[in-house]
Amino acid sequence: MKLSRLIVLVVLLGLLCPSGCGPATPAPTRPHVIVWLVDTLRADHLSAYGYARPTAPNIERLAAEGVLFEDAHVHANWTQPSVASILSGRHPPTFDDGFFNTLPKGVQLVSQWLQQQGYTTVGMTSTAATSAQFGFDRGFDVYREIDREGESDRLARRRREGAAFDADRLADAFLDWLEQPRDPTRPFFAYLHSVDPHFPYSRHEGMPSFTGPYDGPVDGTLETVLPDNPDFSEADRRHTLDLYDDEIRFNDAQLGRIIDALDASGLREHTLIIVVSDHGEEFWERDALQPAHGHFNLHRELTQVPFVVSAPGLLPQGLRVQGLMRGIDMMPTLLDWIGVAPLPQAEGESVAAAVGRAARDGADVTRLARDVTLYADRARKHRSVMSLRTNRMLYHYDPTGERTGLFDLATDAAELVDVSSGRPEVVADLPELLVQWRRTQVESHRMQNNSEDRVVLDAATRQALVELGYLEAGAMDPETEKAGSGQPGPEASDG
Repeated sequence: MKLSRLIVLVVLLGLLCPSGCGPATPAPTRPHVIVWLVDTLRADHLSAYGYARPTAPNIERLAAEGVLFEDAHVHANWTQPSVASILSGRHPPTFDDGFFNTLPKGVQLVSQWLQQQGYTTVGMTSTAATSAQFGFDRGFDVYREIDREGESDRLARRRREGAAFDADRLADAFLDWLEQPRDPTRPFFAYLHSVDPHFPYSRHEGMPSFTGPYDGPVDGTLETVLPDNPDFSEADRRHTLDLYDDEIRFNDAQLGRIIDALDASGLREHTLIIVVSDHGEEFWERDALQPAHGHFNLHRELTQVPFVVSAPGLLPQGLRVQGLMRGIDMMPTLLDWIGVAPLPQAEGESVAAAVGRAARDGADVTRLARDVTLYADRARKHRSVMSLRTNRMLYHYDPTGERTGLFDLATDAAELVDVSSGRPEVVADLPELLVQWRRTQVESHRMQNNSEDRVVLDAATRQALVELGYLEAGAMDPETEKAGSGQPGPEASDG
């Protein structure tokens, strides 16, 4: 090569690689995975799902870059059984003793499976409901309980009030972890459980607010949000919703920080991001006197959750998927997308093939061509409300009969009009069907329980759960419950 041509080549290389063209950062063997779980997030309060307010521009961005499932539903209305169901691909284990028992040993979480497949696994949570003592740390190389870290005082921790529970702490912790040295060819799986939209509702300095002029009693604290108050005015209710929406926007901003960091580091093109929730929240839709979840309701406001997935180069962009998507289908679909063998014992099924077909067809909207049934269960002693949901109908079963009803989803999307009296042939066998289904589930999980599946709560955790309404004030352990009473004590919600 002539000297002049060599000089030109060197100059061009210098322009293309001003800092030198060293070896490219190796890509992971499989995509990284981040599950951003937003506790108590209603799908219908997100702009990506048609909400009028711009509560979540970053989730909207992920939906535009990926796939949004319009009708995703979970199988329980409170945190522990719902998260266990999502992460295992199985129907929820029954937490008959609530916060006194752990996940059955036989329930394998996706973290355990991915760890066996060579993934580095990291879990971080901001709620005691998914803490290590209940078994949610299984399969994680690193598991941090962010709400137990930092300088929050004991009272604030008990009431879940203060900075330790804010999603910025969670995002900070994960971004710090992301900067630590690790094998770049080994993919990671991150489960990040944020809790901001769950009451109490906090103000966040520097964030814009949806609240308007208001001089009523509601300020977002437990004392003003939770009390059974039949005198809540329309202004009180509107202000409560404003505070809830503010928390969603703050949470979304922290998700945005993670997305931006992935973009800046070049990891985004190798990362699949899932946004999902464990359940929604009830805001007076069915004569509730307060925001609540986990009691007698398995209607849409509590079971419909966002399910948005984005992975550049792996999934189509801007695809909206209609049709019933079950919580137990989420992890099987994820594993299919990233090329990992199916999760053993999972009861759900992957819909990855349907999404792939839609992408090949260049569709913006597709509908899942399957006729599936979604069983939901409160999965808690004394609260045996259950439901059966299809694409066309919802049967909501309450053993007391008070909240039993059949709802035609084609004509009544809000599930407010009981049509069971006009369709006796449809509902005749459904109560027994649900009772038999639940009995089968209980027996299945009971076979996997053993003496180790018990929790002895420390005093601080027990008091925190009592103050938040998760435990009865007098129920310090299962043996203290009144035998045969069949009546629950006062509760606020269940995580």
